[in-house]
Amino acid sequence: MKSVVKRLSAVFMAVVLCLGTVNVSYAQELLVEDSPTLDVESEAANSEESIQNDTDVQTEGDSLSDSSGNDAANSEGMSENSPEVNEGELQNSVENEADVSDVKELGNDSEEEEISVLTEAEDSAPGIEYEAHAQYYGWMDKVSNGETAGTVKESKRLEALRINLSGIEGTVNYQVHAQYYGWMNPVQNGTMAGTTGEGKRIEAVKIWLDGAAADEYDVYYTVHIQDYGWLKWTKGAADDSGICGSTGMELRAEAIKIQLVKKGEAAPADIAGCANYTYVSKYTLGDIMYSGHQEYVGDLDTVYDGAMLGSVGSSRRLESIVVEKGAALRALDGDIEYRVHVEDYGTDKNWHKSGERAGTTHESKRMEALQMRLTGELAEQYDIYYRVHVQEVGWMQWTKGAEGTDEESGWTGSEGLGFRIEAVQIKVVPNGETVSDSAKYQFLTKKDVGNISYSGHQEYYGDLSAVSDGTILGHTGVSRRMEALTIQYNNATVSGTVQYRAHVQDVGWQGWVSAGELAGTTGKSKRMEAIQIKLTGELGLYCDIWYRVHVQDYGWLGWAKNGQSAGTSGISYRIEAVQIKLVPKGLEAPGVNSGYYKNTPAMSAVDQQIYNYCQNVYNSVGRDLRSCYNWVVNNMSYQSLGVPSLPSGYTSRSQWYAIKAFSEHRGNCYCYAAAFYYLAKYLGYNAEYVEGRVTQRGGGYTAHGWVVINGAYICDPEAQDEIGGYNFYMQPIGSPILSYIR
Repeated sequence: MKSVVKRLSAVFMAVVLCLGTVNVSYAQELLVEDSPTLDVESEAANSEESIQNDTDVQTEGDSLSDSSGNDAANSEGMSENSPEVNEGELQNSVENEADVSDVKELGNDSEEEEISVLTEAEDSAPGIEYEAHAQYYGWMDKVSNGETAGTVKESKRLEALRINLSGIEGTVNYQVHAQYYGWMNPVQNGTMAGTTGEGKRIEAVKIWLDGAAADEYDVYYTVHIQDYGWLKWTKGAADDSGICGSTGMELRAEAIKIQLVKKGEAAPADIAGCANYTYVSKYTLGDIMYSGHQEYVGDLDTVYDGAMLGSVGSSRRLESIVVEKGAALRALDGDIEYRVHVEDYGTDKNWHKSGERAGTTHESKRMEALQMRLTGELAEQYDIYYRVHVQEVGWMQWTKGAEGTDEESGWTGSEGLGFRIEAVQIKVVPNGETVSDSAKYQFLTKKDVGNISYSGHQEYYGDLSAVSDGTILGHTGVSRRMEALTIQYNNATVSGTVQYRAHVQDVGWQGWVSAGELAGTTGKSKRMEAIQIKLTGELGLYCDIWYRVHVQDYGWLGWAKNGQSAGTSGISYRIEAVQIKLVPKGLEAPGVNSGYYKNTPAMSAVDQQIYNYCQNVYNSVGRDLRSCYNWVVNNMSYQSLGVPSLPSGYTSRSQWYAIKAFSEHRGNCYCYAAAFYYLAKYLGYNAEYVEGRVTQRGGGYTAHGWVVINGAYICDPEAQDEIGGYNFYMQPIGSPILSYIR
């Protein structure tokens, strides 16, 4: 060994002397480090020779000494690792090395050989070196043999890697899965894998060895990924078994550790608290996985094993769903099958299999119900349970999937109610296990929320037969008042009822009554003028109640709902007919939800003018019929008039006569009658203006005008003013003072 080292030393010094620019002291340091077993004689001889040669080199070289013995500045050719020294320093170095040699000579040859072997082993120990390019930091310091490259708890992505072997022959291959690129091409021995300057995250890594390294060692590595932390150590391989990290989850890798392990030795111990995975993808997590498409959000991320897909409280419909087997179920034969009930399209005729989409996207169609089942070996070992969160209802019961060829069981959600599914949860459990909750309903249909029927009482017609589902109750076009209303809630599965009340002539709003009770009056000849209807309990949560009324002079008003006032008040208009519909929430209204309540008469511009005159009289004498009658008698003077030629905008002679009376306070009998007719009408009386004949003093009949109230009484203000001495107010129609002929 000594002779070999001596020969190598001699050759090395010869090369150094030939180069001329290498500092002698630096060369000796190299020899001392690499040849610790040189003996004193050889070392001293070589040192003296080196000193002499060095003196010669410096004399002939570019670097000169000044007169004081100090060295001049280093020449341009002098290396940064070759600091200049003077002759005294070289001599001290030789003497010190001689001392070391003396110590070495004191030891025995076996100890010297052992030291030499250990040093050589340490210098050539095989290892692996690697460096990471990380977000914000760029290329970080090189690390080796299980040390961390990258960052932890800083949320910084790994963007690129360089890996190399040290102290062993062979090749290290490595490949990264990068954002946008997917699996990039494999590289080797220090070549960059990944990207820089693009802001693209590394998501997964594969590393494997070739050559001599692969014969003696296995490579292991672990990756620290977003949301999961450190994963389990992965044994290197070029196939999928060597993947460490994640794919398809949009998770960044943040750090990596790499280590060589001799063949047959144990893998590195997993880091405390690491995730129970070497590789994370949607196919490696859970027993069952599902994704979908939701209004406004779009495609939803995959969730697993009972996690919620969708949202609660945002009123957004789920439009489609995709269900797949997770890692634990993929080895079993059989499949997950499912179908949905979709707005407008109804129920799928065919079952969808694992990985297929049920429902729609970009059509704004809600899913309303869901049915699932398992087949084959999968069904022999597992049951599937699922539940949905439904508009207005909330979470439905956990539902067990349909069994075998049963097409009817296993439905959850709703049908015929227009309710959207907003979220889904799905679980697979071993046969015999159950999943339960406290929800009340599994599946709701229109039949479960029942229906509304209604009946009433109308002037002249008496009690009316019950109708339902928006059918007209009452008679229109005959000027007959509705006096009472009864509503019944039928065939209910859900809780709750219907409540309603009426605004009645001379009474105003009555108190609320419940299903089956009478609102309004009978036998009192009092008109209903408005109604309100509302729902209570679950019925009120799941449904809207819509209603409209046919009103004197206006006809059909708009549709009101859920307690709104439908009809009139303050203008004494009678309700003549009613329609009522029970409609699931979310469905369209039967008609326009406006114009359902009036507090001013229905009138033309001429009628509006007359109405305003009447309001002035009411303001003067009050809203009393007899006072209004007296006002006409006391504020009018008789004037003979011909038959009027009606101006544009007038539709009846009563309009022309009334305006003449109110504006001029004079006129003939028709003016008296017309003024009182409108005063009675706008007070809400069933008033009729009549042009007919009446007996006269000299015998026979003469043309005359009067008013009939409620079809039973005659009022004649002109006769009251002209004849006097008699009461022409509210004469019984069967026994009047004069003989009135129409």
